Amino acid sequence: MRSALLLIVLAVPAQAQQSMTAAEFEAYAEGKTLSYSHTGLPPYGTERYMANRRVIWTTIDGRCTTGIWFDSKDKICFRYEDDPTYKCWNFYADGDQLIGYFEGETAVPYLIDIIDDNDLFQCNQLSS
Repeated sequence: MRSALLLIVLAVPAQAQQSMTAAEFEAYAEGKTLSYSHTGLPPYGTERYMANRRVIWTTIDGRCTTGIWFDSKDKICFRYEDDPTYKCWNFYADGDQLIGYFEGETAVPYLIDIIDDNDLFQCNQLSS
């Protein structure tokens, strides 16, 4: 019950405000490694954001894939080398944290935190 209330509290303000633009997202993410999780759960993956909108995604089990991000119709979309399907999000700033909504999943926010580059990130050999 407590988790459900927290999800509602997180969802209402984010839905009411404007999602980040591509320029705002780039200024926030470039040069950082971000973790993705759901409320109350450990991160399920991390992503390193590099220059020229390049990314490296890794799941907690260590699978790594490179990709790019781009803006499309007021969303931030990702395309990875191993999957031609775009993955689009709306991101909302909340202090030092982002709240993200995966396209089509507007009821469940993802919590996105800045992490130490080496914490939980398994793909260091790909980031040069």
